[in-house]
Amino acid sequence: MYEFGEGSFSEITPEKDTLQYKAVDFANINNDGAAARYAGEYYSEEADARVTIEAEGTTVRLVQKASSKFNLTPQYKDGFETPYGPLYFERNEQNKITGFKISISRARNVSFTKVK
Repeated sequence: MYEFGEGSFSEITPEKDTLQYKAVDFANINNDGAAARYAGEYYSEEADARVTIEAEGTTVRLVQKASSKFNLTPQYKDGFETPYGPLYFERNEQNKITGFKISISRARNVSFTKVK
């Protein structure tokens, strides 16, 4: 069964689980400078980890160490796929990027805050 709303819909499975879908803007990092808005240093208190997001042209890259760099594949506005799992950036009321959340095999929505 499906329930439709403004810009979203829900699917209710035969097992009575509800799956919610929401319309999102497409990923638009096809011009120089658009990818740069994600660049910076991020820290997770929860994971006690620091990572850098680099931008070069239209490429966005997650850097853990100098030898550990992974390209982020755009999926939708502020949402990317990584080798670890999905990553999405968060914005404040002024539309500035303040951090991101990443889900990996054993943890969901691990928060990283932009520190620089």
